[in-house]
Amino acid sequence: MDGNFTGNHTANLPQLVARFGDPNYQKVLGGRPLVYFLGAVPAGLVTAMRSASAQAGWQNPYIVVTAWTAQSAADAKAASGADAVSRYATGGAYGQRYAELATYEGGLWSQYAEAAGSVVPTVSTGWDKRMGAPPPHGSRGRTGWWPFA
Repeated sequence: MDGNFTGNHTANLPQLVARFGDPNYQKVLGGRPLVYFLGAVPAGLVTAMRSASAQAGWQNPYIVVTAWTAQSAADAKAASGADAVSRYATGGAYGQRYAELATYEGGLWSQYAEAAGSVVPTVSTGWDKRMGAPPPHGSRGRTGWWPFA
């Protein structure tokens, strides 16, 4: 979830919580709906999401906040009451060997875990913009995106 969701979470939260019941919605740790936030999220929204999920009969969502540095992820987790931290992606220099990127990324897992405790590791497999990319990274339309209010 990003600012499009959090900016109007009063309208968007019921839509999201309803999807927790979909059989294909990603769940972890025995059935907890998995929710990622891009960057910091207000603690009140986390509380509201957990409450709405319980009221709907779903398990407590497993909430992950992402940030570009371990410390900013740890700060966002502490401020929001999220369960874990992660990183949106890990980039490398053009032409960097995958083994180098993987080694670097493994080091980030340790940094994030040391700073914040629970971490969901990222596993980058590459990001080749020459093939085109869906929005917001490419120029194609928003077809197929989940439109929030």
